[in-house]
Amino acid sequence: NSNISVAQIKEAVQGTYLAGSVNGDSYAQMIYDAAQASGESAFSIVVRIFQELGNGKELPEMISGTNPTYPGVYNFFNYGATVTSECSDVIRNGLNYARAAGWTSKRAAIIGGSKLIKESFVDLRGQNTFYFLKYKN
Repeated sequence: NSNISVAQIKEAVQGTYLAGSVNGDSYAQMIYDAAQASGESAFSIVVRIFQELGNGKELPEMISGTNPTYPGVYNFFNYGATVTSECSDVIRNGLNYARAAGWTSKRAAIIGGSKLIKESFVDLRGQNTFYFLKYKN
């Protein structure tokens, strides 16, 4: 639904780490902008972030920007955060993916990740619900 407002997103993320802002730009506004850029529902983006990173009050390491190896790199959707034969550190692998994708701002990570979800799952595979996302075509 493209009719979801920033105020509705703020209400949905109230009490979580997504209730804050970065340099005067609220996470709700970034999610709204990502929904507009990707064509994905803003609520779907919120649910996906919470599914991947939880919905607590503290910023998860994947989006804190403070990792000493990957400072200023963010991955809201856990892309690439898997165990590989080269490295078993999922956070390192996820941040490495994010750096390669150019996600060096929270805005870029939310918008880029949202576009990737839309392109990789919804458009390419027709996986338009979270039930279908867990199955590969």
